[in-house]
Amino acid sequence: MTDKPLPQNQEAEQAVLGAIIIEGSIISQVPDILTPDDFYETRNQVLFRCLINMYNQDIHIDISTVYEELKSQGLLEQTGDFLYLSHLTEIVVSTANVMYFAKKVKKTSERRKLWEKSERLNQAVLNDADDEVIMKLQNAISEIISFSGFQLDKLSLQPSDLENIPRYDLIEGFLPKGSLILLSGKYGAGKSVLSLSVAKRLLERGESVVYIDADMPLQVVDERLDKSGLKSRLGTDFFYPHRSKFNMKIGDKVWHQFLWSMKGKRHHVIILDNLKDLMPAKMNINLDSDIMFVMNEVKTLRDFGHTVLLLHHWGKDGSVENPFKNNASIGDSIDVGYTIQKDEDGAKFILHCFKDRFPVKTYLAFEVSDDFELVEVATPEFEKMIDDIKLIHETMLRLQSEGVEIHQNNVIEKLKGNLSKNRSIDLLRRGENKTWDVIKGNRKTLIYTPRSLKIQNSEYIYRRIFGIMENGELEEGRDEPFEESLPEFL
Repeated sequence: MTDKPLPQNQEAEQAVLGAIIIEGSIISQVPDILTPDDFYETRNQVLFRCLINMYNQDIHIDISTVYEELKSQGLLEQTGDFLYLSHLTEIVVSTANVMYFAKKVKKTSERRKLWEKSERLNQAVLNDADDEVIMKLQNAISEIISFSGFQLDKLSLQPSDLENIPRYDLIEGFLPKGSLILLSGKYGAGKSVLSLSVAKRLLERGESVVYIDADMPLQVVDERLDKSGLKSRLGTDFFYPHRSKFNMKIGDKVWHQFLWSMKGKRHHVIILDNLKDLMPAKMNINLDSDIMFVMNEVKTLRDFGHTVLLLHHWGKDGSVENPFKNNASIGDSIDVGYTIQKDEDGAKFILHCFKDRFPVKTYLAFEVSDDFELVEVATPEFEKMIDDIKLIHETMLRLQSEGVEIHQNNVIEKLKGNLSKNRSIDLLRRGENKTWDVIKGNRKTLIYTPRSLKIQNSEYIYRRIFGIMENGELEEGRDEPFEESLPEFL
């Protein structure tokens, strides 16, 4: 304990009270900053509480009404007689300075509270208190420091804060850097397999990865890390906290230790496997307030500058359209959301994007090799699109061989029963001047001429058809595609 008096500023306290008594309306500005407990002197606490009550009850404030209110409440003995009220009004130079003095009162109040909590923390440590008590006192001290440092103008974003913000994908069209991404699907859909292969890809590209596993048996983890070749990287740029070593839950002591250890660190990709197993037992995944708490904790990792990939198991009512059952708060909290399913053969992982604050691909498909190499492949939708393009092209070639002018209506008519009218029109538009040339005929009718295309693989077909080659050019080394027909190259 110290003999030095606690921080106080009686002059500022009296200036605030005197200004309010002189000009009662200015009290509306003060309650947002001060509470009665912020005053050091007991009589000033009592007087300020009385002034707040008068304001809340719409009682006009001046020296006479304040005196009468104190008298009627039996508080004169605690605050002093009329002479103290008169003294408070006499020391005020200008009521315009009330906020200046109010901030001074607040500052000294925070310093007193900080001293009190620090002294309690000191005593708790000396008395060997349990970790929970110590952590609560530490958090209380942090809150006081954070509040006392709050200055809106300094905390507001400045243009300089928005310079050099990384705006690129760690995996193109799939994993935006600095985002919170949800990968959701039914049990056995392949979320863990895909996310481990993602981790391997990112490690090969020089990223650091933290994979927090609250789900998989250790034997399975051992097998997967062995096959992927990631065992040798454990503890260097690849960190794998597993439930066998500690059973962390979002929001508990260990979580907060991990959370704050990530503040200020260079960029990491943090994979959380999975949401249900990382939630505290007392929390309900279908309860809004619980999910909002958990997701705000996870967002803190993103706000520290990291990329977060959160895995989530659907409930029995989950679906591609609604993976969250009755709770939309999970979806509200994320930046990018994917649902994951396997194709009919179980070889491909099909991803559908249902939310995209960042520009990502709507549909993706990946294959994962035995050693967990990640390979992006064509989605079933893409393969169907290629088949439909092929069908339209073949139809045009048949019409051409019959000497018939090829226009939209007769192409659609020929495709009836195979493609819908809207599908045909959409693909005809997409293929214009790529897989077929188009000109306007009489009455603005679109006339088509099929191209002969030299194409070597389906990915090239897709890029050529939809005009998304880099810089709009063909791949290096390709011939201009006018040698053979499209069907022969599928």
